[in-house]
Amino acid sequence: MLFTADMSLSLCLQSLLGNCLGQIAVPGFFYMSGYLFFRSLSLKQENDSAENDRTGRGGKKASGGNKTKHQKQKQRKSECIPWPGISFFCIKLRKRIYSLLLPYLIWNLFYYAVYLLGGRAVLSFPDACRAVLLQEYNPVFWYMRELIVLTLLTPVVFLLVRKRTAATVACALVFAAAVFYEQLPFHLVNEDAYFYYMCGASCVFWCRGTAENAEKSDFRKQLCIISGALSIALLYIYYTCAGWLDPAAAYRTALAAGILYRLSGAVLIFMLVSATADSLRGREKKLPGFMHCNFLVYALHYLEIRFFRAVFGKAAEAVAASAVKSDGGANGNLMSGSAKGSITSENGGLIMFLLMPVMCIAITYLADRVMSRFTPRIRNIITGARG
Repeated sequence: MLFTADMSLSLCLQSLLGNCLGQIAVPGFFYMSGYLFFRSLSLKQENDSAENDRTGRGGKKASGGNKTKHQKQKQRKSECIPWPGISFFCIKLRKRIYSLLLPYLIWNLFYYAVYLLGGRAVLSFPDACRAVLLQEYNPVFWYMRELIVLTLLTPVVFLLVRKRTAATVACALVFAAAVFYEQLPFHLVNEDAYFYYMCGASCVFWCRGTAENAEKSDFRKQLCIISGALSIALLYIYYTCAGWLDPAAAYRTALAAGILYRLSGAVLIFMLVSATADSLRGREKKLPGFMHCNFLVYALHYLEIRFFRAVFGKAAEAVAASAVKSDGGANGNLMSGSAKGSITSENGGLIMFLLMPVMCIAITYLADRVMSRFTPRIRNIITGARG
């Protein structure tokens, strides 16, 4: 359950941030990755289509300018995005070698070295291969491994979403595969990630105007309300279906609701960002510096969190021991030492939960500024030239 009657306010807040908002982050990453990979192709296709609407092949004015709204809608439904040529994918893949593959291998090697120095890894060729290629000691980079696989599958993704109807059917089939994932004979890629990626690719071809066209700002605001309401409804189903369905049906329902909640949440944030950009159009401000080192934050936070957890854990043990020693068992105390220690630990957990992201971002931002100043080339290599 998301919240229970015996949960304190601090635990409710942690559950809200971690179990609700936290679930949207990585699905949103895959959604936007699919969207951005094909965005340049969508722009080119849109420009070519506009040019064809203005002129015919021989330079004459096109005769289709007087089509009715129904005819235009029918034409859009039957549209098929032309194959861009293998060169498009080769160029994109070559860029991803530097922005994805190289940082992935370097950071996996870095974490392997850290675990070696800490005596928690074995120096051997098989262990090194698992560490560098399969991120055995850097589990948070699973999303990069999946993105590399998805990038290699982009020609297949394009063929599946190049038609509007085909894109809808393909997304539905991948969604079904994600819900019944354990019944599949093999797993070439994470089915959830594939679903979010395909939805992003479909959106950039068939809904990009809704997301980016300044004339549709009012519709985007309406879409924010719809996405928000849908997210709340799906989250409710995700956490309560076990109470009104049999176990097998509840399991599948929770899987489906969870996947759709994460997608609707990602769409909601995308629309909110677009709506905010609409309101700031013409008076844009430069992004804060720490927002340019988001990749470094993701790469280092696994190590930083474990360091802070160890420090805070020792501090919490010392505080609890002090409370028991000074107050425990004393006559007339309204609260025993163990109870005080429990409350102190709970409040300390909330403080740690809220402070850790701030501390990770601050330390990483400082490291980013130092590298940008003294070793910019190394910084560009390990971040894929991001920021």
